[in-house]
Amino acid sequence: MKSIITLRQDGEHKNLHAVILSLIDEYGSDIESIYFMDRAVIVLAHTDSTLKQSYLTRAQKFNIRLICCGRALTEQGLEANSAVEGVEVAGYTDLAVSLAQAQKVFSF
Repeated sequence: MKSIITLRQDGEHKNLHAVILSLIDEYGSDIESIYFMDRAVIVLAHTDSTLKQSYLTRAQKFNIRLICCGRALTEQGLEANSAVEGVEVAGYTDLAVSLAQAQKVFSF
């Protein structure tokens, strides 16, 4: 398995997301998935988000799984169907399996 990224920061942390997006541009073929947890699920739940579109475009280009934590969606007052097309909703079990199999994990 390749590297995974876990992300907890919402869209207000623009500099952080810019760094992550540039890492994806440079190392995208080495990234298996990106898990959006805690407040980060808001990034993928808003349909008018330029930031969301940036992640979706790169995910498609590099075949990266974008995954929202279902519990985090609920905790943010969003429904599981708030995630958009191209984004999976999963739980901690999926994350735990991915963490155990990953060669590298980057957490932001």
